[in-house]
Amino acid sequence: MSTLMEQTSEKETKQLHNNHNDEEIEIDLMDLLRKVIGIRKKIYKAAGIGLIIGIIVAISIPKQYTVEVTLSPEMGNNKGGGLSGLAASFLGSGVTMGDGTDALNASLSADIVSSTPFLLELSNMKVPVSGSEEISLSSYLNEESSPWWGYVIGFPGMVIGGVKFLFTENEDEPISSDKASRGTIELSKKESQKMNTLTILLQQIGMFVIYIIMGIILIRTKVLTRETLEVISRFVIKLALPVMIFINTVDGVDRRTFFSSLSILAIAASMYIGLLILGKISGKIFRLRGDHLQLYRAMVVFGNVGFMGIPIITSIYPEKGMLYISVFTVIDQLMLWTLGVKLTSPAEKESGKFNPRKLINPVTVAIILAMLCVLTGIHLPLILDTALQKMGATATPLAMIYLGGIFACIDVLKFIKVPDYYGIALIKMVLFPILFYVLLGFFSIPSDIHMTMALASAMPVMSSVVMMANASGSDGDYAMGGILVTTVCSIITLPAVSWIFQMIG
Repeated sequence: MSTLMEQTSEKETKQLHNNHNDEEIEIDLMDLLRKVIGIRKKIYKAAGIGLIIGIIVAISIPKQYTVEVTLSPEMGNNKGGGLSGLAASFLGSGVTMGDGTDALNASLSADIVSSTPFLLELSNMKVPVSGSEEISLSSYLNEESSPWWGYVIGFPGMVIGGVKFLFTENEDEPISSDKASRGTIELSKKESQKMNTLTILLQQIGMFVIYIIMGIILIRTKVLTRETLEVISRFVIKLALPVMIFINTVDGVDRRTFFSSLSILAIAASMYIGLLILGKISGKIFRLRGDHLQLYRAMVVFGNVGFMGIPIITSIYPEKGMLYISVFTVIDQLMLWTLGVKLTSPAEKESGKFNPRKLINPVTVAIILAMLCVLTGIHLPLILDTALQKMGATATPLAMIYLGGIFACIDVLKFIKVPDYYGIALIKMVLFPILFYVLLGFFSIPSDIHMTMALASAMPVMSSVVMMANASGSDGDYAMGGILVTTVCSIITLPAVSWIFQMIG
């Protein structure tokens, strides 16, 4: 009896379970259709957005081509018999003997096409892009093979890679880019460093930050005082910086490269004219008047090329970078001691008149002596050359330590709230360098000069503006605030602008 009841109970349970499954399977299609109709506007919007995104993606993705090549290697007239056949059986098929032919065995093709000389030669091969225009294969891969969003997505990786590079020691470990991973070219870290401007910039900026922090620490611990900072400033300006410009120019420049770089004079002059116009316009936007308007224009025009630009440019272009900066400094010093004197003087005074004697200073003397040595072919004795190299190498570290010390002596919070300074950072260090880089691209100038001048225009405010303002009785503290804010901002703006340069091409 109990067994019968258990069987009946099991049948009822199974029936209930089956009924439940039938209910789950039932789908009200009309109800779903009504719900779809109810949200039709959202579907239309989503479809429209998807269509627009699809069109943008389709337009942005570059054309890709597939080339198939069948290589038929030259074969010698060796029949494979006799001693040569016996040698091949022991030593491998790549061995041929006694036929006197210059044909290459097919087994060598893989080694040839993967060799560095072959890949470097291949990268310089001309590729037709439109009509009669041709570019190198490396330029084509960099400019044409990736959509625009690849650069945006890849930027954080470039920054992280550059930061990681600062803390790695193995320079010969091979690294591969996304193109190299597809079997194109594989370079060592040492070779990649020469071509990676962003990495070099991050390395230099990292050192600048360390020097500035050391200056702050030395002031806070009272190892240095405001008076000793002024001594450091005089040493750098009157000795270390001129020596650095002189010795690096003499060691790295010859007569031919000097004459080939004279176009920098015209480029530098046009750069200062453009910055002066932007400084005047943006000063009115911020409603500045009197001394502050004068100093604002001076801060827009004059950048810290000496202490920050020189180590950056010479690191990127170790062979010709110092020459470019030296030629640029000719215009820079001329503008500084003419227009700069006027802009850093009080607005109500007439003391800002040009004094030709001010053009004779340690920096200009160093440039003149260096040019004489280059043009006459004079070479310094080894012991003197080494001593001057070590003396000039102190310019940038001491200048950054000086800035860090000055930052520790002023009210930082007071200056970081001034909107004028961020206008300088945006106009002088971001917008103008990008515009200037694009405009220079329309002229047939070497790529290294192109990059050098664009980076020179992106430097933060020159420290001499403060010294000249204090000497003439103007508001030196206002200028110091500009140096503080723009120098800190340059930690971000210089790598960002450099990356934009590379993206533009």
